[in-house]
Amino acid sequence: MERPGELGTKEFFTAEEAAAWEREENRRRNRDLIDPRTGGLNDVPGVVVPYNEFWFERGDKAIGTRRTSLLIDPPDGRFPPLTAEGQKRAEARAIYDRNNQIGRPKADSWEDRPLQERCLMGLNSGPPMHPGAYNNNFQLFQTPEYVVIHTEMVHDARIVPMEWASLPQHSPMEGRVTRTLGG
Repeated sequence: MERPGELGTKEFFTAEEAAAWEREENRRRNRDLIDPRTGGLNDVPGVVVPYNEFWFERGDKAIGTRRTSLLIDPPDGRFPPLTAEGQKRAEARAIYDRNNQIGRPKADSWEDRPLQERCLMGLNSGPPMHPGAYNNNFQLFQTPEYVVIHTEMVHDARIVPMEWASLPQHSPMEGRVTRTLGG
């Protein structure tokens, strides 16, 4: 999503840079190289590594344009800094995630568990739609009235009306549906 900080404002890789980035990123994210005693990329020491690399299909190639970030504004391709309140929430989330990783989750009720764990929301169903660790397949269905984008992860279906008139009056989507013209 965002550009690695060490790339500064570099918008695109050369073909050689993209190949080198792919090799290094694939090595860095390889689950088979995580030592449970010392931890790894997103894993704290003592964590159980649940899947080996065989099961992952997170996308292992730079995109065709070799763009270094999906974010194009601001020019550094990075999310703006968090506000003080946002930082506080991020720190609380990090503690929550760390406790989950080492087997001490908050689980007083089903409401304490994340939507993804309860299979209510997929990890890669967007927006934007981008590869996750696995289940990255999409199916598109179109009728004269609708397009359906169906994701493999949690079988999420986005139903997009082709005409504005097809939106029911007082729909929860009323005023929230916009067209993407590319760019």
